[in-house]
Amino acid sequence: MKKPHFYKQFLVNREHRFIYCYVPKVACSSLKLWFLRVAGIAVPLNAQEAHAFLDKNFSLAAMSSAQADELLRSSDYYRFAFIRNPRARLVSAYLDKIVEANDPGPCVMKQFQKGRPWQLRKRLRYEWLKIKTGSGVDRQQGMTFREFVHLVARQSPQQLDPHWRPQTQILGDVPMDFVGLMEHMTEDFAHVCQQLGLENDLRMTNRSRTRAYEGPRKCYADWTTAQLRELDTPPPFECFYTPELMEIFLRVYQQDQAAFQQLFDDRHCRNADAA
Repeated sequence: MKKPHFYKQFLVNREHRFIYCYVPKVACSSLKLWFLRVAGIAVPLNAQEAHAFLDKNFSLAAMSSAQADELLRSSDYYRFAFIRNPRARLVSAYLDKIVEANDPGPCVMKQFQKGRPWQLRKRLRYEWLKIKTGSGVDRQQGMTFREFVHLVARQSPQQLDPHWRPQTQILGDVPMDFVGLMEHMTEDFAHVCQQLGLENDLRMTNRSRTRAYEGPRKCYADWTTAQLRELDTPPPFECFYTPELMEIFLRVYQQDQAAFQQLFDDRHCRNADAA
């Protein structure tokens, strides 16, 4: 029996009886490094090693389907995850994987720039680039955010790379005990640690990428990757969306947007009641 694709995203700690569902581009590296420290494992030298180690040794994908299903629905385990504003997450994935060309960005750009069988002009340009560069990938042009959104919309949500797969697809129908917001990470992670009786020892990585943007507030949907790399800090995610792109975005991420908005509204209602 084939295992559901989302099993890989669930990491289990048997000692402290919790299951963390990691969502790429939602403080994923920081939370995985915390997971390793709680498990008493020496933290690897880089995040890539941490990802591979956890997937191999703690993921439910390493178990049988029966074992995984039992843990996912056991009342003895505390299940939690974090999500974020899906519009911000998609831009974050684009900037990290396409603009900075980190895995799997180059593969995605190559497929896009090669074009479909009937796109003769694209395929000829790709073959020329392949001869010239040896890879066929134009890193200067890359893929604009507009092109990226259109590419994402052409695939089914289940087939999308986990870095931009809808968050609701990753969580699946697993009954979660708590879903926090990255936008309220400090407060929400403290709640998780309190529930588990663990020390709040989360060390956020990639903080340098969150510096305040001081450039012009204009649309960056059609900027090339080379142009975006010249910026000192990335523009706010809102600057990448046009009305047309928002319409396309919602075709894929409508459930994500609704789930995020519900959690966001519930949080503010609780805060208002407590005030």
